[in-house]
Amino acid sequence: MEFNSAASVNVPEKTETPEAATVAAKPTIAIKIASQTGGDVHFKIGPKTALGKLMKAYCDRACIAQNSVRFLLNGERLNPEDTPESSGLHEGDVIDAVLMQTGGAP
Repeated sequence: MEFNSAASVNVPEKTETPEAATVAAKPTIAIKIASQTGGDVHFKIGPKTALGKLMKAYCDRACIAQNSVRFLLNGERLNPEDTPESSGLHEGDVIDAVLMQTGGAP
């Protein structure tokens, strides 16, 4: 049996599947959440992702209860079911995380 070192081997070219191209092309939006204490946390989120995921991630990272903080964009409260698309969030926008106050004058 002879070994032919000049034999060519057909190696298929690496091609991306349509699914892989879609995953790679998904746009993300960089958002900053600013707390009252001056700590900023940066996130990247998809335009159709519910902001509730972002809110939960922030609260977990800051070690605070999710029901004790309010998230505001330009003074308007954001809801967990909102998305960046529906709330008008753009690249580089800042969301304010404000601790809920209780009490007050009777």
